[in-house]
Amino acid sequence: ILVTQGDPLEPTGISAITRAVAEELAIPRALVTLPAAIDPEHAPNAPRDGVILEVGYDALAATLDLAALESAVDDALAAKNRARERPLAPYYKDYALLQEVTKGA
Repeated sequence: ILVTQGDPLEPTGISAITRAVAEELAIPRALVTLPAAIDPEHAPNAPRDGVILEVGYDALAATLDLAALESAVDDALAAKNRARERPLAPYYKDYALLQEVTKGA
């Protein structure tokens, strides 16, 4: 099973790559979605073709040391922001945590 993060369907990028990998390997996908409190558009707009399992971010986050992940994400974003003229938008943290929780769980 290939675990994906509900990225919007696009012709290029990670959503296109995960779709192509799942098709090439003939494996189903699992989908991890953010709760509406974080992004009300994420779950409703997540592509579900080939998805046989959907899991909420909160369920996966509960299995991990979220404080440690948040600290690591905060450090990584701070380093990126130091190298930029303008800081990343605050929502980058939400999606970085989605990525790390998905990988960690």
